[in-house]
Amino acid sequence: MGFVVLTSQNLKIKKVLYKNSTLNFVKKDKLIISFVDKSDKTKLLDFTKNIQIKEAEFGFEVHLVMDGKKVLYNFSGIKVNDSSYLILANQFKEDIINYYDHFMKMNSEYINKIRTLIKQQVVAKNDVVLSGESADLYNRISQINNELTNVQRELTKTNKELEWQKERYYATLKSIGEGVIALQCDNEIRFVNEATYNIFGIDKDLEGEYLLEQDIKVVDNNNNNIFKKLIDKICESSKTIKKEDVKLISFGKETPIDLTLSPIKSKDNQLLGIVMVISDITLKKKHEEKLKKLAITDRLTNIMNRRMGLEYLRKQIARVKRENKNME
Repeated sequence: MGFVVLTSQNLKIKKVLYKNSTLNFVKKDKLIISFVDKSDKTKLLDFTKNIQIKEAEFGFEVHLVMDGKKVLYNFSGIKVNDSSYLILANQFKEDIINYYDHFMKMNSEYINKIRTLIKQQVVAKNDVVLSGESADLYNRISQINNELTNVQRELTKTNKELEWQKERYYATLKSIGEGVIALQCDNEIRFVNEATYNIFGIDKDLEGEYLLEQDIKVVDNNNNNIFKKLIDKICESSKTIKKEDVKLISFGKETPIDLTLSPIKSKDNQLLGIVMVISDITLKKKHEEKLKKLAITDRLTNIMNRRMGLEYLRKQIARVKRENKNME
């Protein structure tokens, strides 16, 4: 979820190269600072200055205001020329690397074309430009291209490592018995494992959908739907919440569950999303009922055992005394 734009030095959008369909506010002639949280406007100015001085800046964390909520984004920028910047923004750093990798490949193609044209106009020996007004330009472009290639190589390596880690985590989550759902702060579902679909009793894809818009309830012992309340609470407190022995009603199916909601936080302790772990305790409840029955009945006669009979008799005597009636 992010965008890639070409901007002026004051971050006024000249051209939208890519954006997620939900980011309607990212459009031509719009100032990026207009949808940045006021607490981060100074940080955005520092980001711009760094691009101007260093010609590139990576992994700058800035909060955007979306639908009245603060959402943390990672910003990277490249100085295209004295009047234009290429800005890449996304909630997840690995996506920025993917964007940058794509534009780097495109950039290398253009640079190589320019180098070829310039090289044809200058005197060269063993691929080293010796003289001519274009020589400095050619050598400078070659130097930049080499630097960019090295950056691209490092980013590609990092991207592969991130992909490997992500696949490993996903494989682990998919194989465990508990249901796992990862949400963004706006309740958009980013990940659902197979166990969740089994608990819900459905086979439709939920990724990309909004959780609170689904036919899903979490009901407490008083038959109150507490699902939205739990999600709102963790968004406010950013603390793990556990609910044991509640009832999940999903798409018409009822299941007893234990539910754990935990926050997903950034390095600066900002809430990025929520991960939910759902444990189906149907078997546990059946065992509890069986043990309860065994505790109060005689195995041979299958009627109330002596201990339970005495307890029942005690309660009846207390009731008769309380109500001042004869015992029948």
